[in-house]
Amino acid sequence: MTQQGDSKYILQTVKNAARILNLFTVERNEWRLTEISRELDLEISHTRRLINTLVQENLLKKKEKKYSLGLSILNMSGLVKSQLNIHLEARPILLPLVDQFSKTIHLGILDDIGVVYLDILETSHPIRMSSQIGKPHPVYSTSCGKIILSYQTEEILEEILEKVEQQGIIKSASKTVTDLDELRSQLKEIRRTGYAVTCDELEEGITSIGAPIYNYNGEVIAAAAITGSSKELGGNQKDLYISSIVKAAKEISKKIGFDY
Repeated sequence: MTQQGDSKYILQTVKNAARILNLFTVERNEWRLTEISRELDLEISHTRRLINTLVQENLLKKKEKKYSLGLSILNMSGLVKSQLNIHLEARPILLPLVDQFSKTIHLGILDDIGVVYLDILETSHPIRMSSQIGKPHPVYSTSCGKIILSYQTEEILEEILEKVEQQGIIKSASKTVTDLDELRSQLKEIRRTGYAVTCDELEEGITSIGAPIYNYNGEVIAAAAITGSSKELGGNQKDLYISSIVKAAKEISKKIGFDY
């Protein structure tokens, strides 16, 4: 088979696997092998190979002669639901902080080796920043990114840092961390304290204070951060900013199912 033929075969296999997974609905959550083969008009042997692979990857599970969605799919579903719930539940909790401090609030999640903001709550007179909803931002120079990184398993953290090293760290401001060992040390301290502070790291003159948001499984899947000028956030009210964003993040975590 040619390289082009190999590619077409792989794509068709992936497509058929996706078609199998899409058969499972609330109304019909169990299927037999022969039913799947007939429904999708696939050869029984090909269907069996695909299903066996999906079972091995915990995307499907088998009970007697019927198949249903596996734990991997259900965990993905729970993650999507949590992220949707974060956006809905977080706003009423974060908006009062915007009014109280006249500072911008970010709500971010990890996306590969970057941070993507699900929401940005701005004051009526926001300072100019480069942050945008849906745009990836460096995980190593944002408070949301650092707080989420600090709670990852060692294996996942090293995998992310390896990708960061391969891509290259961009020194976008005077205090951007460019040494991965220094970053690892910072992440340990962040996990110990329960919050992250980035000052003049992503943008000059901008400080951000981030706190972790937990899902129902106790995993840190997002972060909330209060952001403003380094002069203001690093001043006499710094401790108040920290305690306020940490409290808000805990409230959001509770709203989406985490039990402190």
